[in-house]
Amino acid sequence: MDDYSDMIGEPQALVRGGDLDLADLGGPDAELSTGLVLTWRGKLVFGLEPRAIPLGARGRTDVAAFTGIGGHLDPGETWSGAVVREAMEEACIPVALGDSAVTYFCREAAAPQPLAYRWAEPVRPLLVWMAVFHLVRGPDRVRKPVTMVNAVFRAAALGQPRPSAEMYALILLDPDTLLHAYAEPRPLGELIARGAQVIGQTLPPETPVAPGGSAFFYAQWLAWQERG
Repeated sequence: MDDYSDMIGEPQALVRGGDLDLADLGGPDAELSTGLVLTWRGKLVFGLEPRAIPLGARGRTDVAAFTGIGGHLDPGETWSGAVVREAMEEACIPVALGDSAVTYFCREAAAPQPLAYRWAEPVRPLLVWMAVFHLVRGPDRVRKPVTMVNAVFRAAALGQPRPSAEMYALILLDPDTLLHAYAEPRPLGELIARGAQVIGQTLPPETPVAPGGSAFFYAQWLAWQERG
């Protein structure tokens, strides 16, 4: 299925032979993962992960990150099946996925672009992002560069989210507050003063926080949309 057909006037991104399989984007060694733009009662729901990488502040050890709910695909698992499973495992809720008429490809230093691609599943992602992280991998626990390809879906929470045992905490915030933290890391207490809510463990209010993973790329997409 080609999501580009209705995007008249916008350049195609990463098209080989007219379409593209997302699993091929990062090469044979890429790790495939999923994320959610998850909403609950008008707020966006992200995982607060102090050890995650805040993409807008790489290298800063004082900044904690909040990231999209989601995770790696298990062998034989579909993209949408993986993200629904991860929502239950991380935020303890079933979700209703929403389809996206257009999927945008995102990278850290580039504007989002509409993406033409093959898609066999009934629900299509809003974003696909690709980034390289230096992660510990293998039996020797060696840190090495890893390319991540992540499909990010829209979803509504079908119940009140709460962090599972594997999730440090959840943070709920509105899109304006997400963009506020995307512009530069902000103290957690400042985000709470703007209406953000932390469910689960918390951090000192002076801790700088910034979006990482799917939260970062969704903020990038929102900022790009606002610029027109």
